[in-house]
Amino acid sequence: MQNEPTKIQWNDLNEMDNYFFEQVGLMTDHLESVEVSRYDRTCGHKLLQALESYVGLPASYLRLTAGADGALALLFLFLKKKNITLLIPQNSYAGFEIIAQRLQCDYIKYNPSRLSDSLKKRSPEQTALVVCSPNNPTGEVSKTLLQAAQKFQGFKIIDEAYFEFSSKESLVGHVHQDEKLFIVRTFSKAFAAAGARLGYVIGQPSTLQLLNDSLDPYAVSTLSVHYGTQLLAKQEVMQKRVGELKQLTQELIKKLKAVGYTCSSSQTHFFVIRFDHLSEMQTTYNRLSQEGFIFARYEESLSLRIMVDSEDSQKAILRILGDGIKC
Repeated sequence: MQNEPTKIQWNDLNEMDNYFFEQVGLMTDHLESVEVSRYDRTCGHKLLQALESYVGLPASYLRLTAGADGALALLFLFLKKKNITLLIPQNSYAGFEIIAQRLQCDYIKYNPSRLSDSLKKRSPEQTALVVCSPNNPTGEVSKTLLQAAQKFQGFKIIDEAYFEFSSKESLVGHVHQDEKLFIVRTFSKAFAAAGARLGYVIGQPSTLQLLNDSLDPYAVSTLSVHYGTQLLAKQEVMQKRVGELKQLTQELIKKLKAVGYTCSSSQTHFFVIRFDHLSEMQTTYNRLSQEGFIFARYEESLSLRIMVDSEDSQKAILRILGDGIKC
C-alpha cells in the first residue's frame, strides 16, 4: 500500500535545522593527521568503544550508519526484504515516509492516539512499528506509545534522534530482552554535527548481524568517525547547551500560552503551536517569516513548528507573537 507523497522535501528539513546547527556547532580538534588515503575497516572501533559508555551497552549492540536517515534506510530495506509492512506515525517526522517511498516499501500511516486500533488489524509477523520519540515536530514524549511499542510482538523501530533533549524516556534498557527492537540515534541534533552524517543503530547482536547484507562497510567516513569520537569526549559542552536551549524553550512556551497560544508539551528545543483555523496559522507564519524566521507549516494538523536556538531568537519570537493570535 502506497500513500500520497509528502509535501515536505529534504531541502526543507535541512534548511530548518541548519540555522540551529550553525549557532551551536561544537568545535573539535584539527583532523589533518587522520589517514584518509586508504579504506580503514578498524577506524570505527574507537568510536564504538566511546559509545559503549555513552549508550550503556557493549559495542556488539551497535552499528554505525550515515546519520539517522542512513540507519532508517538500512532498517527499512531489511524489513522490505522480509515482506514486512511499516506502520509510520501521522504528524511525525516526514523522513519516514520519504525513505519508505524511495525504497518502495509497503507502509501504512497510523494515528498515534489510536495505535491499538491499527495494531489489532495487523499481524505482528507482517508488521513493523515505527515510533519517533521525542516526536518531531511536537517535541513530545508519549509514555503510552512507548509502552505499546514495548508490548508489540513484531519488529519496532524507535527513532531517538532528539533523545538527548528529552527526559531520557527510552526503550534502550529492553534491547537485551527483545530481538525485534531497534533504536536509532544520531550526532546530528544535540551534537550539532549534521554535516558529519553520523548515526547508529542499537539492537541485539544476532539481529544486527542480519543487517550486514544491506550494510555498506564504508558507509561512514574515517573523518566522521574521528569527529564523532571527539564529540563524545565533549559531552559536557553538549549537555550544557542542550539544557540552556530547553530552558529557553520552556520559558517561551509558558509566555505564549499566557497570551492565548496552544503549544505542545515539548521536551526539546522545538514545539508546535496548534491553531483552530488555517487563517490564524498562516497569519502567524507570515508574521514570523517577515522577520526572517524559517519554520515548518503543517496544514493537515493546523500547526506551526517553532524552534529556539538562542536567547535572542526567543526574545524575537516573543516580540513578534507576544500580542496574541491574529487572523
